[in-house]
Amino acid sequence: MNNTNVKIMKTIATTTALLGICVFTIGCNERTQNSNILTALTPNMQTLDSTYPEDRANEQVTNNANDRLFHGDSERFWMVDSPSTLTPKPVVRN
Repeated sequence: MNNTNVKIMKTIATTTALLGICVFTIGCNERTQNSNILTALTPNMQTLDSTYPEDRANEQVTNNANDRLFHGDSERFWMVDSPSTLTPKPVVRN
């Protein structure tokens, strides 16, 4: 073997070793392990059809409607939703 072949072999061996170290370091990174990827396929979504802010907004709309309905029901239960018919003076209705 002449001197040129030895230099080429050393260069190839060194390059291969450096590439192997880089691949090993990057390949074993915590972010790229299968278990981490599979546990959070869609990390920003709670469900497939809507995100958390959308779910929260829908919940708030439902709670608001329920509160307004409860307020109306309680007024009818306590009979304060309309004036009393037992007044001493007649009530004129159109």
